[in-house]
Amino acid sequence: MTQRQPTHPERLAGGIVGLLVGDALGVPYEFHKAADIPPAALIDFTPAPQFQRSHQAVAPGTWSDDGAQALCEHANQARRVHGQALP
Repeated sequence: MTQRQPTHPERLAGGIVGLLVGDALGVPYEFHKAADIPPAALIDFTPAPQFQRSHQAVAPGTWSDDGAQALCEHANQARRVHGQALP
């Protein structure tokens, strides 16, 4: 059976979603020493209760300023590709 290859826009959308999900997964663990981070199998949007998560006031699943910057950069590049003036 031949599998359909994703289109360029589909690949781009998948990359952006992957970036934002990965960023959101990392938010609770930001600024911790590598030795303090749980094993990959235990990483979740809501860390175990004994783990002192970063950004206590930020809702689980929220992406960081890094994800927001990536979205802004993508929007600017998309405007350039399509010949639209940047604001």
